[in-house]
Amino acid sequence: MHYFREMDRKNPYVPTEWGLFRQEVIVAEKSRRFLTYVPDGIKPSAALVMILGPNGCSAEELAEKSGWKELADDQKFVVFFLEPENGAWNIQEPYGFPDGDIAYVNAVFVKGCEGIHYCVHESKKYLFGVNEGGCIAQMAAMAEPALYAGMATVGANGVSDAYCAACGSDYCRNLDGFVDPTARKGIRKSDIPMPVWICDDPERGSEKISLSYWIRANRAEGVPHLAKDDVAEYSGTEEMQSPVSQDKGACRVWKSEWPGASQNYGREIIGRIWKTFLSQHQRWMAEPGGSLRFAQNPVQDLGMEYHFEEIDGWMREWYVYVPECVKKDPKTKVPLVFAMHGYGCTGEIYAGNANWHQVARERGFIVVYPTAAPVKLDIEAENFDLQNIPMPSWNYRHFSPDGPDELLFFKELLQRVSAEYPIDPARIYATGHSQGSMMTQTLALALPDVFA
Repeated sequence: MHYFREMDRKNPYVPTEWGLFRQEVIVAEKSRRFLTYVPDGIKPSAALVMILGPNGCSAEELAEKSGWKELADDQKFVVFFLEPENGAWNIQEPYGFPDGDIAYVNAVFVKGCEGIHYCVHESKKYLFGVNEGGCIAQMAAMAEPALYAGMATVGANGVSDAYCAACGSDYCRNLDGFVDPTARKGIRKSDIPMPVWICDDPERGSEKISLSYWIRANRAEGVPHLAKDDVAEYSGTEEMQSPVSQDKGACRVWKSEWPGASQNYGREIIGRIWKTFLSQHQRWMAEPGGSLRFAQNPVQDLGMEYHFEEIDGWMREWYVYVPECVKKDPKTKVPLVFAMHGYGCTGEIYAGNANWHQVARERGFIVVYPTAAPVKLDIEAENFDLQNIPMPSWNYRHFSPDGPDELLFFKELLQRVSAEYPIDPARIYATGHSQGSMMTQTLALALPDVFA
């Protein structure tokens, strides 16, 4: 059930690998497995949801019966189906135990950072668990809170006071792209917020211990309000010390109680959990601990225009933001900024995080967020694995011989944008992040007569 195809210039953003297949990780010199599901038609920089089922549930059974595979087909994200060793999760596992279930979850997370079979974005990784698997999901999130953009559990009653206390008082050393082995930053694990939805099933009791832990971590103490008719929300009330770009509103805890919610792996409510909660959050690598942000769709939320057009034999996509002040005065020439994403990212995701549209709205200029074509890079470097599938990557030094000519692409893109909008040819600019900054430098060197 693992399928392959060659990358197609006419449809470059579909995956070259998809289907349901097995992967393995090594924990304490033992191999433990999990199943990976990549839907056909998924776009690069997709979300990843790690699913932990109840005791006695294999990864195959979870994939077949939980409903997450079908939801992933509809919503286009990657799913990992995890399973307990010997049929049972060890919810009594002590904090810091090096070779148990939490180490297994951590090892699977690391697999999600690889680009060998899928392209998952750093900001969109989530945990979901049911019953005993929900307890392990809670414990794993407490142990590594800077890694996940959100978590939801159903019927997860059983996390101990001792585990929460030990975890919360320990320093966080893995700070989402920033490793702090000596804890010089002094950031404790309980200092890092995470959006959490705790769905209690009365048949299994109430998860009060985890609820209290996450309320404190999100600085959401106080009386909750109704987020939905049947969901209480504890909202963050304090500005986080770091990072400054964090959305305080994303630091929240949802609490609900639904009889029978944990039956059939929570199948009846997972669509609601994904669409209304988990998918609404992203955690960007930023200052230590990451930056929690609400997810923003460039077209629906930010009012951008989407283009998917052919240039030099390649179908390419880009987003254009035109402020209202420019639309109201179409005869006045305005500046243009090209904003380029990093390796493995897309214009869609970069637009929702870089915030160039806010500056454009204030200052009156147009922003274009293009997406690089997914290509395989023939380069040996720390950040590039030769086994990786084709990922959005600027072919700025022709590392991919069969990839697009980026200079030709940007020349043609500039012509099309200038033909449609009132662009001042003397005020054209380029900026970028990570590999996008290399594309920016390439444009500056190759086209100095174009860019101001």
